[in-house]
Amino acid sequence: MTDEPARRNIARMQRDILRKILERVSGLTRDADSYRSQDGHELTLYLGEPGRAMVVSHVQSITVLDTHLEIQARDRGTLYAQTDSIHAIQSAGAETKGNKRAGVGFTE
Repeated sequence: MTDEPARRNIARMQRDILRKILERVSGLTRDADSYRSQDGHELTLYLGEPGRAMVVSHVQSITVLDTHLEIQARDRGTLYAQTDSIHAIQSAGAETKGNKRAGVGFTE
């Protein structure tokens, strides 16, 4: 007998919600469908399921397309993902670096 998989409590990310979140991040500049991280700003995306996420740190840009996302990360190159794979975003500007408070899913 196997355990039933945990049910997802967080709604899947939708493209329009992701765009609204990215618009609120003060350290990003928008150019059409792309959002680029400004110097001194750190953006981290959490892909997958909460508790079993792949952390994509040092995001330089994220392009929100109709079919998928294209994520440019400093140490990983280009990642291609479905929009609904994102479950959290962490934003930290130069003024919050070194601050040990949790910031997952919130912007300062």
